[in-house]
Amino acid sequence: MAGRIATRLILAAGMSLAALSPAIAAAQDRTYSIPAGDLRTALKKFAAQSGTRLIFRTDAVRSFRTSGVSGAHSSDEALQKLLSGTPLEAKRDPSGAVAIVPRADEPQSAVEPVRGAGGPESRAAAETDAEIVVTALKRGPQLLTDTAAAVGVIDGNEIEAAGARSLVDILQQVPSTSITNAGSPGVNTIQIRGVSATFGAASVGFYLDDLPFTFINQNFLPDPSVYDLESVEVLRGPQGSLYGAGASGGVVLVRTRDPDLDDLAGKAEGRVSTTKGGGENFFLGGAVNIPIVEDRIALRVSGDYYDDSGWLERPALNQRDFNDSERLNLRAKLRIAATDRLTLQLQGAISRIDAAGNVFANDRAELGGAVDQSIETDYDQAGAVITYEFPGATLTSTTSYLDFRNAGETSAAVSIPTESFAKNFAQEVRLNSTGSGAFSWLVGGFYNDISAEINQELSGLGLPFNVQENFRAERFSIFGEAAVALFDGVLDLTAGASYFEDDTRSFSAFLGPEIRNAISTKQFSPKLSAAWHPNDNSTLYAVYSQGFRPATLDFTVTTFLAQMVVPSITGRVRTENLTAYEVGYKTDALDGRLHFEGALFYNDIQDTQQSAAVVAPGATVPANTILNVGDAESYGVEWLFLARPTGSLTLNFSGSYTKSRIKRDFFAPGADPATAVPLFRAGQPLNFVPEWLVSAGIRHEHRWGSLQGVAAVSAQYASTRFQTILGQASLPGDENIRVDARYELGRDNWTLFVFAENLTNENNPITPSGFLTSLFPPDGGIVATRHRPRTLGIGARLNF
Repeated sequence: MAGRIATRLILAAGMSLAALSPAIAAAQDRTYSIPAGDLRTALKKFAAQSGTRLIFRTDAVRSFRTSGVSGAHSSDEALQKLLSGTPLEAKRDPSGAVAIVPRADEPQSAVEPVRGAGGPESRAAAETDAEIVVTALKRGPQLLTDTAAAVGVIDGNEIEAAGARSLVDILQQVPSTSITNAGSPGVNTIQIRGVSATFGAASVGFYLDDLPFTFINQNFLPDPSVYDLESVEVLRGPQGSLYGAGASGGVVLVRTRDPDLDDLAGKAEGRVSTTKGGGENFFLGGAVNIPIVEDRIALRVSGDYYDDSGWLERPALNQRDFNDSERLNLRAKLRIAATDRLTLQLQGAISRIDAAGNVFANDRAELGGAVDQSIETDYDQAGAVITYEFPGATLTSTTSYLDFRNAGETSAAVSIPTESFAKNFAQEVRLNSTGSGAFSWLVGGFYNDISAEINQELSGLGLPFNVQENFRAERFSIFGEAAVALFDGVLDLTAGASYFEDDTRSFSAFLGPEIRNAISTKQFSPKLSAAWHPNDNSTLYAVYSQGFRPATLDFTVTTFLAQMVVPSITGRVRTENLTAYEVGYKTDALDGRLHFEGALFYNDIQDTQQSAAVVAPGATVPANTILNVGDAESYGVEWLFLARPTGSLTLNFSGSYTKSRIKRDFFAPGADPATAVPLFRAGQPLNFVPEWLVSAGIRHEHRWGSLQGVAAVSAQYASTRFQTILGQASLPGDENIRVDARYELGRDNWTLFVFAENLTNENNPITPSGFLTSLFPPDGGIVATRHRPRTLGIGARLNF
C-alpha cells in the first residue's frame, strides 16, 4: 500500500514539475500596487496582496502615513518600503506571522509597543489586531472584511489559548454551525445553515490543508488534532462552484502550521484534569520546527496524546466509567523552496483512537445492553502540494491519499462486530491570477477516486451468513471563477461555476448472490456575487449560489430492514439540489475596536436527502435508511460582534436563528395520501438542526508585577435538536448550555493555567438515538449524546 501511495505522489509531483520547469528561470517578485496614504489601510492591502499574516495594534499605527509601494518586490522589500519614514519595523513572530513593532533604536515613548510581538506575554491581544486572511476561496489570500461571503476564521493561537480539545469546541463559535459527536470518539456530524446530513452523501466539505476527507454513505467528519493549527476556516453557504459535490451546506478547512524556513523553534504543553463522575485525564502535546537548509528546506513535526477517562455506566455488565479513550495524533510537513517561486510541500498525518465505549447515554449516565462497545477509529493521510508563482498567476497542484478504518460493535443489544474501510485518492490542479489589477480569475480541475468496504458478522443474530458491502465512486469536476473590481474597487462583481460528474457502484453480498447496483450524477453549479465597499473597512454583499449532494445508493442491509417498515423503499437516492440566496454586511469601526458581521440567508432544497432511524419489528440491528423526502427549506439570520473597548478587554457575541422544515407531507412511494400516514410531515425539522445557536465570551488581560494574566469565560447555547424515525414522530433532544472558564499566568516563554470545562455540569441530551432509545426502558430518559461532565484541570505551556 505504501508503495502505491508513494508512486502516486511521485508521479503527481513529477508531472507538475515537468510542466513548470521551462518557466523556472523567469521567476519574478510579486507585483504590488499600494497607494500612499494612512499606514493601517496600506498594511491591510499588503496582507491581502502578499498573503502575509500581520500582527499590529491599530492605535500604534493609525497616526502614521506611508508613501506606498508599487511594482515587483519581495514581501520583505515591499513591507520595508511601506514602513520607511516611520519608527516601526517588521519582526517575524515564532508562529510565522509578521509583527509590526517599534524599531530597536527608537525611544519607547515614540510609539506604543505591540504586545505579543516576539513573546507570548500578551499574544492574544496582538492576535485580535491581526488582519484576518481568508484562503478558502482559492483565489489567493483575501482580507476577511473584503470577502463577499460568510466566512468564520478561528486563529490557531486562539484555539490553543482556549484549550480546545476537539473541533466541537472550536466550531460552536461559528454562527449557523452545529457540530456534534456522532456517538463514537473522533467521529462528528456537522450542519451549516440548516443543511443536514447524517448518512448518505456529505453536505459539508472537510479539508485538512487542502486535502479532502470524503467518504461514500458515511457522512461524518473525522476529528483531527487541533494542536499546532494555523487556523480553521468555515465557509457558510453552498460552495458547489469551487468545491463540487458534498459542499451544499458549506466547507470546513483546517490549516496546520507550515514549516518556517528561518527559525529553529518548538513548543510543548501538558494538562492534567479530572471529570465529575469519572476519573483523571491527561494531555501532552509538542511541536518542533527545524530549518534544514537555510531559506530553502524546513521540517515541522507535531504530535499530541490524549488519555481521557470515561464517565458512563453499563449496569448489565457492572461496568463503571466504561467509555474511556486514548488518542494519538502525529503530523509532519517538509517544505522545500526550490526557487523563489517554486515550492514543494510534502505532508503526512496519522490518527489512532482507541475507545472502550461510545458516548450515548440516558439521563442517569447509563447505557443498557451487555455487549462490549469498544471502538477503534484510525486514519493515515499523505499529500503533496506544489505551487509555482508565474508572473501574474499561481499554479497549485494538490495530491492526497486517505486510508480510514473504523471497527467496533454496531449494536448494544446483541454482538454485531462491524468493520468499515475507506480509501480516497484526490488530485486537484488550479491556476489563479495574482497581482492587484481590477480583473482576477481562477480555473481548475479535480479528480477523486473513493472506495469503501463494510463487513458485519451476524452470527450473534443466529444467522448463517455475514454482510459485506463494497462501494466505488469516481468523480471529476472542472471549475472557474472571474471577478472584476469597478469604480476603483468600490464595487466587486464575481461569477463562477463548476461542472461535476460522479459514477457510484455497489457490490453487496447479503441473503443470496451478489447484488450489483450503480447510479450517476451530472451537475452544473453556478454562483454570482456582488460586493459594495463604501469605505476601506466595510462590505455589503449579496450572493446567489447552488450546491448539491450527489445521487447515492443505500446499504443493502439497511434497505432490507427499511423495507420491513416501508416495503416500497428502494435504496436508490436521487441528487439533492440546493439554491441559496444571501445578503450580508461586515464592518470594522471605532479604529478597529468593533467588528460586526451579519447575514440573512434562504436555502431552497429540492429532492431532499434525509436519513431516518429504522425501528423494524423485532430487529436488533441499528439502521438509518436514506431517501428523498421531497422539498425542504431553511432560512435564518446570523450575527457576530467583536468588541475591544480597551486594550485589555475583549468581548464577543455571536449567534444564529435557523428555521428548517419539510415543505409538504411525504408518503411512502406508491402510498395513497388519502389513507396513508406520512413518513415525514410538513413542518418537520431537518435532522439535528437547532433553531438557536448563541455564543458569548469575555477576556481580560492584566499584569501582576512582571507576570501577565489572562482571565476568560465563554458560553455556548444550542436549542433542541430532533432525529427522524421512519414512520414515527421525531425524537427530540433538549436545549444545552455549556460554560467554560480559564485563567493563565505567564512570563517570557512560559505559561501556567487552570481551566474548567462544562462548568455547570450540563447533562441534557444533545443528539438523540431513536434506535437505542427503543431498545432500553424509558424510565432513564432518552438515549443521546451528552457533554462530558464538569472537568477541572491545570496545565503548562512552553515556547522555545
